[in-house]
Amino acid sequence: MTDALPKRTRDQLDRMAAAFDAIDALVHRVGLQGLQRMSRASVDELAALGQTAHNAGLVRIERDLARLATHLGRALDRDPLFDVEVFGDALNRVWLTNRRARARVEAGALPDEMLDLIGRARRSYSDHDPLELQALGASGWVSDSGFVGVSIDYATADGRRIEAASARPTMYFGTDPTRLMRFAPHDTLDVTLGELAHGAWRFDAVRLSDDGRLSIHKELRVGPAPFRGGRAYDPWRIDRWRDAVDRLRAAELGPLGSDARTPVYIEPAAVEPVVTDETRARATAVARDEGGARLAIEVALRFENNLLVDNLERLFGPHRGEDRAPPCDGIWGHLEVEGDRLLVRPITGVWRRPIQLARRRGLHHTAHLSLESLEGARLV
Repeated sequence: MTDALPKRTRDQLDRMAAAFDAIDALVHRVGLQGLQRMSRASVDELAALGQTAHNAGLVRIERDLARLATHLGRALDRDPLFDVEVFGDALNRVWLTNRRARARVEAGALPDEMLDLIGRARRSYSDHDPLELQALGASGWVSDSGFVGVSIDYATADGRRIEAASARPTMYFGTDPTRLMRFAPHDTLDVTLGELAHGAWRFDAVRLSDDGRLSIHKELRVGPAPFRGGRAYDPWRIDRWRDAVDRLRAAELGPLGSDARTPVYIEPAAVEPVVTDETRARATAVARDEGGARLAIEVALRFENNLLVDNLERLFGPHRGEDRAPPCDGIWGHLEVEGDRLLVRPITGVWRRPIQLARRRGLHHTAHLSLESLEGARLV
């Protein structure tokens, strides 16, 4: 019974119902027509549908519709940056998110109970006690809205994951996130992003969102904290690949989940050399656990992943000689389901012994595979 609900909630549910139908109709039509029959009017239609999703509070769908419009515009312009796989991924996310949100509403869920699925227009941050955090991994990215950034995963002492991100406009900083590692994430901080991506730090004047995002604001203060070593990865460690299924089930991902992935740390017993599949545009290294079970460590062959693929080949082959890096003992990444396959998207290599990077000062136990070159790396 919706009559007892506040008018604001009833109105949003009505807008959501209308948006569900409009989004399903568009996705169905795009699937039937294909890219060859898309036009400038299709870009405008995606933008208008994004506004419909916005008015219904479907924030995640709104953002994916904006990505679809951007990539469709590139396709029509014959832009070399267009990637049909990225377009397809965004279209699939729209369809899956819309389908799951509709099912939740039909089961009686209210919009405020679905924020994990439909998203928030803006995150709210609140003051928090000081945090001692150890860096787990870091990755670079470029958004369709014109920003280049680096995201860092941290572990708290009690085993929670906290994420921090720093972004700059591409018109001033270009599209290479490795450049950001040389800059402080804020003018008031005297440590670089590259330093914050390694070791352990104490953060004071903390502002934290309810989904575990650390705000890098002007009043934030940073200082060194005790380093816990490999123990920081224990909450996300998987020793047997069959336990990966339980990890996904615990995260309640199913075919979609909040981000269709969950963080994971693995220490393979062996890793086969990287194999590049140009047809599927994938670079894959098969990792085996102590029982011989297989798990794919996989990277898409895209321009922004060139350094990541090079680093994987330096770690596991087929690189040879001076260009070969000492194989890492563990990998921090994202566990995903693709069809009937389980795979890991690698982010950071972890070594038990300190490693010296040729292009970076200091000794570390980690190297971020999309941000730091392993060329000339050596164990100390």
